[in-house]
Amino acid sequence: MGVRHFLATSDGEHVQNPRFLQMMAKEPAAAQRHLATFPRRTRRRTKKHRDAARKVAAIHVKIRRQRLDHHHKAANTLVAEYDVVVHEKPNSAGMTRSPTARPDPGTPGGFPAERGRREGRAQPHCPRRGLGTVLRNPGAEG
Repeated sequence: MGVRHFLATSDGEHVQNPRFLQMMAKEPAAAQRHLATFPRRTRRRTKKHRDAARKVAAIHVKIRRQRLDHHHKAANTLVAEYDVVVHEKPNSAGMTRSPTARPDPGTPGGFPAERGRREGRAQPHCPRRGLGTVLRNPGAEG
């Protein structure tokens, strides 16, 4: 559950997180680069600038709708398959927080230097709203 898996059932089945933004990464990046070519501080926006801004907004709306569609389908599948659906409130702050520094026992008041891979780091992009959308889905009431 969380970053790697969208959800896990009691049968041990894991539903993968579809990552719609990563799948469409080139399209919003290109549209935002085009929007950035327009001057920032002008009194009147041109038609091309407004069109570029609308295109960026439309791409993000499309990604949002894909996520909502996936959440709706997953919630309906769970409600249709199982009699009882139980969930826990995820601690998203705990999933993204860095571990506390441990003092170096050999040096009073000092901390050891990090060597190699940083251990204990969680994924920086933790989805905070994804599960809440599934749980508040009005179509998944039965």
